[in-house]
Amino acid sequence: MRTRAAALALATCLAWGGSAAAVDVSVSVGGGTLLAWDAPSQIGNAFGGGLFLGVGAFEVGVAGAVIFPDSRVQGDFGAVWAEGRWYPFGRETLWSPWLSVGLGVATDDGLDPRTIDAIAPVRWVTGGPSALALAGVGLRYGETTGLYLALDVRAYNHTHGGIDLTVGYAF
Repeated sequence: MRTRAAALALATCLAWGGSAAAVDVSVSVGGGTLLAWDAPSQIGNAFGGGLFLGVGAFEVGVAGAVIFPDSRVQGDFGAVWAEGRWYPFGRETLWSPWLSVGLGVATDDGLDPRTIDAIAPVRWVTGGPSALALAGVGLRYGETTGLYLALDVRAYNHTHGGIDLTVGYAF
């Protein structure tokens, strides 16, 4: 019964998003901005990468980043997450929009409160690791295999947003 359900799910993915030839592995690196919704002037930087498996119109993978928020009010921290993407028009087009969701964990932001003068800190994570959820929309430019460039806008938890520019290679 499980084998039949798994085969049906795979067949549905392949039929909905393309053929069996549309299976690939991609590696990406990128950077972007991170801002707190309640303090949009406190923009920080993020750098990271990911490894994804693409099947038809879907991609799933793992990604991580090191975040360097505005050093006056936040401490540096890292994050890792599992992410899923759906390409409603397929990944075979040169310009491919997608929707993404993900779950992961962010490390403590490592801020030493004694280093803050009169500025009220905008904290991401305090007291240890914290759950991370994300949702976003993006646009990929490139063939299904080979070099590609991607831009996406994301919401992280209910507290932060970001814009990411990524370059990758799909095998």
